[in-house]
Parts: sequence; C-alpha cells; structure tokens
Amino acid sequence: MTTPGPDISIALLTYNAGDLLRRGLENLRAQETSRTVEIVAIDSGSSDDTVALLREFDVRVIEIPNENFDFGATRDQLYQACAGTYIVNLSQDAIPADAHWLEHLLKPLIEDEGVAVSTGRSIPDPDRAHRQFPWEANGYFYFTRASKRFAARYGTGLSFANSAVRRSVWEALRFDAQAISEDLQFQQKLHATEHICAFPQDAPVLHHH
Repeated sequence: MTTPGPDISIALLTYNAGDLLRRGLENLRAQETSRTVEIVAIDSGSSDDTVALLREFDVRVIEIPNENFDFGATRDQLYQACAGTYIVNLSQDAIPADAHWLEHLLKPLIEDEGVAVSTGRSIPDPDRAHRQFPWEANGYFYFTRASKRFAARYGTGLSFANSAVRRSVWEALRFDAQAISEDLQFQQKLHATEHICAFPQDAPVLHHH
C-alpha cells in the first residue's frame, strides 16, 4: 500500500526572511481546512535563522547556494518537490489575513476545473501605519504604465505572492529559467493556451517588504 500525497502544497522561496516569517508560518498552521497540507521551502543561502525557523514549523526545506537562484528555474525545482494537487505560492513576507484564506484561495480551482490559477489580493497590514507600495491603493500588483499595457492584453496580473496553481497545468507549461517576473511569464503562457485565472476577493494577505 502507498500513502496518498497531500491535497495542498504551500510553496515558499526564502532568503533571510526576518521576523515576519514566524508570523506567516503561525497563520499558515492556523488555517481552518479539512484538506491535507504540506509546506515546502527552497532556501537560497540564508545567513539568519530562516532555515531553523522553517524546520521548527515542520516545513520540508531544500537548501541551494544563493548563486544558483533563479525565479523561474528555482520555482520549477520547488514545484517538482511538492506533492499536492494544488500548489500555493506565498511570499515570505506575505501573511494570510485570516484562518479562511487557504479555503477561499482554493475555492475557484476546486469548483471549476477550467480555472488554472487563483490569485488573492495583497492588502496593507493594519498594524503598519504607512504604505510601502503604490499598488496598496488597489490591492493588486503591477500598478505602472507597463502593467496597464499588460492588463489590456492579458487581464489583471497574477502574482505568486499569493496564489494557487493547479499542478497539472504547471506540469504542462512549467516556468523555465526567468530572472524575474516568472508569474507574468506564466500568465502569458496561460493566455496562449486559453487557461483561466480567477481573482477571489476574500483571500487576501498582509504583504510587507
């Protein structure tokens, strides 16, 4: 007999994550869900206590040299190590806003097989009195002239700061080597293959920098 894999893999890319990581991991472990969940991280040479903290929260950690990091290729490596049917991307400085974040983020994927990716909002942390990003005014990334041109062609930009991807779709498309913005590159692949992106309003994270 074989042991079935988890329903959900939460995938983290980490590097010197700092104090916010503990808060994020606490909120992950507090999610209210009946699904089986694993957390997997690739750490690219942290010199602080990031790796020790990940292991304290029972995260499976893969360590790579910092010079080997590439957003696209490293995320492919991370996804390959994940066993879930759905893979959740969360930035190391993004904190699930409540205990229902995971279920709300996954809902579009579970209810509609045509949905390939679900992207939640990024909102200001109420404990932080000032804005850190211009996009905090509208709740999504890519609040620039270039982003407006991108959105006119591809729709609202998906973000791997807070999103869930159907594993079977990633297996077909992959990310490939990409120095930055592997999420936007992936959205272009989704657009070309007529996959659907969903943007639930009720799955926000408190995003810092």
